[in-house]
Amino acid sequence: MSELEPIITRKNQYRGVNPHLQGILLEKTGMPTIWPSFHALHIAHMADFLNEQLPENYEALPEQSLQLVIDDVTTDEPPRTRKPIPDVALYGTALETAATIAKPRVASTWETALRNTLDPEEDFARAVIIRQMDEDVRIGQIVARIELISPTNKPGNSGYYLYQKARIDALYTGTPLIEVDYIHEFPATVPTYPLYPDEANSHPYNIFVSDPRPDVEQGRVRANGFDVDEPLPVVKLPLAGEDTFDFDLNAVYHFTYLRSRRSKGVDYRQQPLRLHTYSPADQARIQQRMAAIAGAYAQGIDLEP
Repeated sequence: MSELEPIITRKNQYRGVNPHLQGILLEKTGMPTIWPSFHALHIAHMADFLNEQLPENYEALPEQSLQLVIDDVTTDEPPRTRKPIPDVALYGTALETAATIAKPRVASTWETALRNTLDPEEDFARAVIIRQMDEDVRIGQIVARIELISPTNKPGNSGYYLYQKARIDALYTGTPLIEVDYIHEFPATVPTYPLYPDEANSHPYNIFVSDPRPDVEQGRVRANGFDVDEPLPVVKLPLAGEDTFDFDLNAVYHFTYLRSRRSKGVDYRQQPLRLHTYSPADQARIQQRMAAIAGAYAQGIDLEP
């Protein structure tokens, strides 16, 4: 067996966020990154996991995100901002009388070039919205919002100020906000959080829980930070009233990794892209994990993180 043979497995070989996969998702190739595909998949899996475990009077749904830019175009052209899409959709029921049914419908004669109907600005991000369900209403009241932060919504990128405004507006409504952030190369969306990797008490990955409700400790943001090769923390999600829910995000991340075909591009023989952007301690953890994977692979041992 050649020492240069790639080591590729479908299963995540890190205990938590996989820096090899992160490098692939955010690779700058002059084309849009593939982060949005992972974003959509991970958000859908979060909602699925929550609906399997939340109390029966709650429901989690992928709905419109506060983030208006997720394509992360890495050319010299500035990323596009998207037109906001209304939070509320109106649904109506068409009532057809006997006269309208009997009357033949006339086919439309309006037409235009197909290219005029293709609007890339209508693509938009999703977030997980948790609602408290009531038998008397069709759509429950929003009790919490989970955002998976995209690179262009972080400080230094074009979507940051729009996201910050939407973030502040959302918090002023009194709705708890949970921000899941795997993007270590840019500062956190919480302005006062220590700058990784230069400042003490900073971490490459974070889950911020902001609860602005007046009946809790107002004005506080709790950071659940974790390092390379550490499991994602179990996060206590605030729900309605005093209700909370312990959400195991680590299980969701590993599930998404397994379901993503991009895991086939992860070669543990090769260092992650932009390894230098991690702290020396996290770089050492990556090297240790790669050595452990290579050792297990050489012995024919089933690879486990």
